[in-house]
Amino acid sequence: MKRVFWVPFFLPMLPALAFAQDGGYAGAELRVGLGARAVALGEAFTATADDGSAPFFNPAGAAWIEKRMFSASYRVLEFDRRHGYLSLILPVQKEAGVGFYWVHSSVGDIVERDDIGQPTGELNDHQNLFGFNFARRFTKTFSVGANIKYLQKVVADVSAFSLAFDLGTQYRFKNLRLGNTTLPLEGLKMGASAENIFARLSFESGEYYGQFGGLGSSTTDTVPINFRLGASYLFRERVLVALDVEKNLKQKAFFHAGGEYRYRNILALRAGVSHGQLSFGAGVRQPLSPKQAVRLDYAFKASPISERGDHLFSLQFEF
Repeated sequence: MKRVFWVPFFLPMLPALAFAQDGGYAGAELRVGLGARAVALGEAFTATADDGSAPFFNPAGAAWIEKRMFSASYRVLEFDRRHGYLSLILPVQKEAGVGFYWVHSSVGDIVERDDIGQPTGELNDHQNLFGFNFARRFTKTFSVGANIKYLQKVVADVSAFSLAFDLGTQYRFKNLRLGNTTLPLEGLKMGASAENIFARLSFESGEYYGQFGGLGSSTTDTVPINFRLGASYLFRERVLVALDVEKNLKQKAFFHAGGEYRYRNILALRAGVSHGQLSFGAGVRQPLSPKQAVRLDYAFKASPISERGDHLFSLQFEF
């Protein structure tokens, strides 16, 4: 029995609908928060960006990372959605950093139906993002970074590919002396980034629907460029507060805010707000040697579409 032809009509929409909490436009999966620490902080991470998730929030952050970091994260979302990443960041001569990462997202239980509405199987919907990050310090306080990204999107065996770029900057303040007064600005950082530059996904469904006697269609979705501006302040190496504003070319601006309390660089407690939704979490860091450590982070984020919320886990090795 032939597949119904309302399916090709919805094919271009599935990438945006897949992650409905930030949907409406292509590339919604790219705006889902990555990394348990950053998500627990309400995704206010543009100025901080100092761990394995740094390239996802600010490509310039890797310039300040002084240890090699390998990190992995897994996020369970509702409606059978999955999201995770692997990341490797390598410092270069204490003035630059390079990173490699892979982000995978998928949606299950999408039912394919025929022209009278009867189920005929499941449609696959997944996305892979492969990225290269480079960041460099140009002064003792200022860095610039960039990501080169290859994006692959597959919906119902129809594939689309795109090359895209991210750019970012980060500035670290020093204490400012005014006469006999010193302003304690050390610990204050600011960051800015622009994401998904030139990202376009072109879907050609003719081959898929040709199996069933259909013609298919050609659709190109432009992923909106996303801008982030943030500031953070670390007080006495214990208390971190952060604030971000985010705006893309298709949606209104919104804020992220979060805070973190550290105890002896071993235990961290975090809370934040993003899109009006609360988040919280904790992290434990265990030194393995003078130069090695492992960190486990957890985050919970309330969901705007149900009462269950999302759970994130991240594991990071420093070596």
